[in-house]
Amino acid sequence: MLGKIEKIDVSAMPSLQKLAESVGWNFTAERLHIYLSLGTMFGHRLHNEWISSAALFQYGTTIASIGSVIVHANYQGQGLGRSIMKRCLYEAERVGVPVSLVATSAGVPLYQSLGFQTVEFIHRFTHTHFVYEPIECKQVEIEQLREKKHITEIIHFDKMVFGANRSELLHHLMKKRSIGFIARNAEKSICGFGIAFPVGNFLHIGPLMADHTDIALQLIQAFLCQSSIPVRIDVPSRQSDFMRALCQLGFQETLVSPLMLLYAQKLPGKRNRLFGIADPALG
Repeated sequence: MLGKIEKIDVSAMPSLQKLAESVGWNFTAERLHIYLSLGTMFGHRLHNEWISSAALFQYGTTIASIGSVIVHANYQGQGLGRSIMKRCLYEAERVGVPVSLVATSAGVPLYQSLGFQTVEFIHRFTHTHFVYEPIECKQVEIEQLREKKHITEIIHFDKMVFGANRSELLHHLMKKRSIGFIARNAEKSICGFGIAFPVGNFLHIGPLMADHTDIALQLIQAFLCQSSIPVRIDVPSRQSDFMRALCQLGFQETLVSPLMLLYAQKLPGKRNRLFGIADPALG
């Protein structure tokens, strides 16, 4: 096996970008900064270049997520992926939390051998042509998301739906977002919200949460009206009605990935109200 496992810090960002490129991934510096700020990242280093990585994001004592699991194309098949996964799991076991991850097809055998089981799938949808048939929902009002004005409501709603306190993540996303919206019902209570931030050439919508499908679609349309670049969203498989409606709006499904779980049978929170995940690594 090559080298020992080390913690990765922000000084490694250029090397991590090269590592991602070796397997056809594209990590912006901003995205890596979020990963390194919110999680603990481990990897193997050779000749001062990172040749593997994996990041663990822990949300209190409720759940953790593993992401950015990469082994350089030149060093695959040598046990590096298994060793860094075990290091992440060791850290999670110290807290005693279930662990989730969104898997690539290549990674599934490794994760299964470590005990992970598929609990649902994440469907990536992209919208590129900026022509769509509006779907109306007169039950809600949509307003621009403002961090200082709305952050307390957003954190509370996210905790109810996701099942864990992600306040630090939400603060990071709202500071770096390009667009955000909140939905209110007739009683002026929050009934949904969405945050979007650029990832490569796309505007990634997520998290997207709402009391029901029509509200989620109203939020989607608000993003489509504001965005000048292609839009994408990663949708849990339980949202079948929402996915059909996305197709009516001109979205196309481009990727399906297993969402896998260890140390639990199901995900926490009211996940029927989660329509778009924040990020495959972050959950």
